[in-house]
Amino acid sequence: MNNSANDERDLDLVIWGATGFTGSLAVSYLIGDATKFHSFRLRSSLTVPSSLRWAIAGRNRTKLESTLTNFVPTNEYGASINKPELIVCQADDKTAIDAFVKRTKVVVGFAGPFVKYSDRVVQSCVESGTHWVDISGEVAWHRSLIDRFYHKAKRSGACIVSHCGYDSIPSDLGTF
Repeated sequence: MNNSANDERDLDLVIWGATGFTGSLAVSYLIGDATKFHSFRLRSSLTVPSSLRWAIAGRNRTKLESTLTNFVPTNEYGASINKPELIVCQADDKTAIDAFVKRTKVVVGFAGPFVKYSDRVVQSCVESGTHWVDISGEVAWHRSLIDRFYHKAKRSGACIVSHCGYDSIPSDLGTF
């Protein structure tokens, strides 16, 4: 995928699995909602670009809406942020997955087990040239992504980046 095609998308970022524990923390971080963070204080310099066009996606509208309970257009530090769009989508609904993936530049995956809830999303990212980043620690699943999608992702321009989170630490430590 060329950069101009990516520039034409109407979303910059979609958080897939926004209602789970880690996904809701990511949403809270982006909106500057410090109520979910107990081990550290959000920096006052934390600002998300006010131009960020983003969405949160999951299987349950009520849970998605509750994730945004503390959303305010200007957070406690004075930073402005656009309210995210809500995308309700089942993990096995290829048509709905394709529709939201084609609209965004990047999908950040928090919906696990990933082999069950995120596999079709990654496939759609590969097919549409959308970038994917996840926090999975599912090594076998990640290997299967490489085996199935490496060449297709290279052709489409999609970057597939797995193991970017807490669950991947044991695997990383095992390599030392």
